[in-house]
Amino acid sequence: PVKEQIVVVTEALTTLTQVEKEITHQGETVKEEIHVMIKQIIDLLLQSERKLTEDVDLAVRHKLSMLSQQKRKAETTLGQLTDCFDFVEQGLKVGTPQQVLLVQPQMIDRTNSVIKSFKPTSFQPL
Repeated sequence: PVKEQIVVVTEALTTLTQVEKEITHQGETVKEEIHVMIKQIIDLLLQSERKLTEDVDLAVRHKLSMLSQQKRKAETTLGQLTDCFDFVEQGLKVGTPQQVLLVQPQMIDRTNSVIKSFKPTSFQPL
């Protein structure tokens, strides 16, 4: 009977060793699958990051372009307003009352023209 028990225990030990190897192999396989899955998730996140970064860059470029156009328009308007103011001021300072009366229609036309083209709301940042 002891010999039979040795055979039974040896077979059990062989089976346990085989199951141990299978469990170890399964664990390694699952870890590898997890590694592959995490790598795929990281790749997707990196793609999303690139896309979002590109979207932000596009939005920033668009807003800066709009702002640049507004600045150019504001600078042009400022130049027109300054020229008009200087023209009227110079005429009033230097000119005699008769000269002022002669250029008054030009002053009024020029002032009205500049004022009509002036829209303060167009200089507010978007």
